[in-house]
Amino acid sequence: MAVGDIRAGVIEIPANSYADILAGSGEHWIIHNIYHEYDIRLCVVDKSYAVEKEVCFDEAQGKGVYAKFVFHVSDKFGLRIYNLDTENARKIAYDGVQVK
Repeated sequence: MAVGDIRAGVIEIPANSYADILAGSGEHWIIHNIYHEYDIRLCVVDKSYAVEKEVCFDEAQGKGVYAKFVFHVSDKFGLRIYNLDTENARKIAYDGVQVK
């Protein structure tokens, strides 16, 4: 993929678990929108250390969207999204653009 290409996906997150949004090796992305169908927790995760470091910064209840944001992600620094449903897998979607 090239600079300027759209980066998007749909991820099914198991109950009471999480998924990471990370760019491919050597790439950098800007994630603009995150869509969710149930309660989620948003965190940033840094995987460049032997022990991952995580900072959670927001929670959303129910269905919704984080629209027009600027989340920078690389192959080692990205977004971690927790599915807060303890019984069901839930989907999230994201879109953005590759900048490196």
